[in-house]
Amino acid sequence: MVAAVKEICIFVIIAQAVMFFAPENSYMKYVRILVGIIMILKITGPVFDLFLDEESEKEINRQIMMLKQEMSREGEALEVEDYGMGIYESIEEELKSRLNQCDSGYSVVGVEISDEQKMIVTLEDKEAQTKKGIQIEAVVIGTGEERKTERAAQKDKLKQLFGNYIGVDASRIEIVFS
Repeated sequence: MVAAVKEICIFVIIAQAVMFFAPENSYMKYVRILVGIIMILKITGPVFDLFLDEESEKEINRQIMMLKQEMSREGEALEVEDYGMGIYESIEEELKSRLNQCDSGYSVVGVEISDEQKMIVTLEDKEAQTKKGIQIEAVVIGTGEERKTERAAQKDKLKQLFGNYIGVDASRIEIVFS
């Protein structure tokens, strides 16, 4: 029984994470229905084990297997890949809007989630957005190592700021200046 409670708790945590990242209006009702159905099945499973005899349990398992097979046949007809890309785009847009709310001195131009589970954040200086035309950077005499070190420190600071703001490990964030 303890294992069943652990499974339910883990499922609830994962379901909340999925619902957090689902786009606001387009898929939310479907996600809630699916989570509700799975939650009912998770809760009733251990309860049925207490009250049902072995023959009834076999019949229920047979019906569940038939339902799963039917769902998999119907699921093959749906094009899930197109929806998956839409979800990623929605998550990236949501992250972009949240990071723009963070007071970093930069404007977030784009957010991309890479295959390596890294978040690539493209930034643009807010002052550069207001100034149009040709911009001339300061002339640095020497090797430029100090400037590179300063830029790396600035990127690390931004990674920490963004990571703390959205609750992501800073090592999973990559900063790119446009």
